[in-house]
Amino acid sequence: MKKAANIKQNVTANIQYVNKTDNIGPYTNNQEYLTRYLQAKSRISIEQAKIYASFILGGVK
Repeated sequence: MKKAANIKQNVTANIQYVNKTDNIGPYTNNQEYLTRYLQAKSRISIEQAKIYASFILGGVK
């Protein structure tokens, strides 16, 4: 679980940084941004990226 917490912290920091610097613009919705970020960086399907993003941001509900 510690690793998951570190990933969540790193992703949150990355989102805040990229929102300031990236031309795709600030997303008010972190899940939407994280989904696109994961999909682009990992070359996974958008459906997989949505699952990972929801897990990282909110855990399994």
